[in-house]
Amino acid sequence: WYQRRVREAVVSTQSTGSSGINAEYGENGVLRSNRKGVADICRPFSANDPRLAIILSVPEPRVHFALNCASKGCPPIRFYTPDKLDVQLNRATKSFLTSGGCVVNHKTHNVSLSPILKWYKSDFGKSE
Repeated sequence: WYQRRVREAVVSTQSTGSSGINAEYGENGVLRSNRKGVADICRPFSANDPRLAIILSVPEPRVHFALNCASKGCPPIRFYTPDKLDVQLNRATKSFLTSGGCVVNHKTHNVSLSPILKWYKSDFGKSE
């Protein structure tokens, strides 16, 4: 059920047209369960917004490696298809993490994380 709902949400965010969903609302509103973005002061959708009907009840953390603001530090944006979404999101996550998103220095025993993982840490788990 959850994977089907994620697929529907991603497809609805890609088909912005007349739906009233732009990239910001798609990522933070729909796929992050109506959570504030890093620099936002309020949630994307107000309490009576009809778009609340399409948000995910639990955020999909892999969205940070797929749909994002397209700044230099963000992963590349690609097109995703409903029938292959889970594989594509896993691939995007692995690509991001192995391309500098998570760097382990075995000599110093240090781990360096992308700011994305720090900014949205609540999407990835409840503890550091």
